[in-house]
Amino acid sequence: PPELAFVSEVFHPMVDPQTGRVDLGGIFPEWRPGRDYAAFALPHLHRALLRREYFAGSARAPLNPEARRLFLEDPAAFADRAAACAAQ
Repeated sequence: PPELAFVSEVFHPMVDPQTGRVDLGGIFPEWRPGRDYAAFALPHLHRALLRREYFAGSARAPLNPEARRLFLEDPAAFADRAAACAAQ
């Protein structure tokens, strides 16, 4: 898949906290050049950031283990951290 990264901090299990890189492999396990295009990733990314099934039950290792742990064990703390990133 193509590389996709945030330029501002995003606290989410599918986003690497150091680089802002998004785990598109979790959304597109098989990228088909000529049939899949980077623009296809955006609506899927939107859903993936909002829906727990994209990252909570995934066998893939999260790019941000702390975000995944907080999301599963303390959703209020996760929401606070995510909101703090969004407010920056």
